[in-house]
Order: sequence, then structure tokens, then C-alpha cells
Amino acid sequence: MIETMINMAGAFRRHAAGPKFRPAAAMLACSLVTGAVGFGTGAAIGSVLIGDFIKGGGRIVPLLYRPSFQHIDAAAMLGSADDLKRLSGYYALLETGSVDVGFLVERYGMESSIVTRRTIVWILGFARDRRAAFDACAGLYREAPASVRAELLCTLKRLDGKRYLDFIKDHDIATKTVMGE
Repeated sequence: MIETMINMAGAFRRHAAGPKFRPAAAMLACSLVTGAVGFGTGAAIGSVLIGDFIKGGGRIVPLLYRPSFQHIDAAAMLGSADDLKRLSGYYALLETGSVDVGFLVERYGMESSIVTRRTIVWILGFARDRRAAFDACAGLYREAPASVRAELLCTLKRLDGKRYLDFIKDHDIATKTVMGE
């Protein structure tokens, strides 16, 4: 078997050595290299996608399912004059993992509904950048109405328990208020 392969390789070298077959040999070599690289890349990406799909924790697979429509729908809901549609838009941001602290703080200032403001504060508790979310919620506390303050305290506690205790001490908040008693 090995001898046959060596003989075939020798025959290929003899034929490719002539000027007539050099372009064909170069094209064949390039095709083989390109095919091998493409196959290897496809296998690697495929295994990542399959693993992502099975584990369900990644962000790649959801992009395969109409990602632009989800963002367009969420943007349309957030731009609506109807409070309930805007509220749905904020929940859509949470579902798609698009919790942007700066954007939500800006939207908090634009909203007048207490329910919507409380929802925005609650969603801030699921931001990936926990430090920025904590700082944003702490900044909103002084000017917030009482019902929103209660939600802010719950969100601050969820984001960072240690900094939450420091926040309570710094703002001289009674424990009874925090515990809901």
C-alpha cells in the first residue's frame, strides 16, 4: 500500500515537473490547501455552535433566529406612545440580553410612569456590568419617588451586597424601611 502511494507521488512529480502541468499542479495544491483549511474551520465553528446550542448559555445561537427583527421590534416598542408597549420593550431588552446601563438610565429620566421606572430599575439589576449598574442606581436614589426607592434598594442589594450595606450606612436608611416592615 505504501509502495503504491510512493509510486503515485513519484508519477505526479514527474508529470508536474514539465512546464505543461505546472499551473494545473499549483491549482490542485491550492485547492487542496483551501479545502483542508475550510473543512477545519467549518468543523471548529460547527462544534462551537453545537456546544452552544446544547448548553444553551451562549449568545451565538440566538443570532441565528431572526436577530434583526427582535431588535427592530424592541426599538419600535420603546418608541411607542403607549406605556404598556414601552414596558414590553424594556422586557424585550432583558430577554435579548441587551441591558445597557447608560441607555436605561437615560430612558428612566424620560419616563413618567412609576411602574415603568420601577421596571427599568429592576432590569438594571440584570446588567452585565454590575459596578456601573450599582453606581447608576445609587445616583438615581436621591431624586426617586418612595416606591421607586424601594425597588432601587432591592436592585442595589441584588447587584452587590457589600456595597449595598455601605450605601445604607452612608444614606442613613433605617433597617425597617429596607426590610419592608
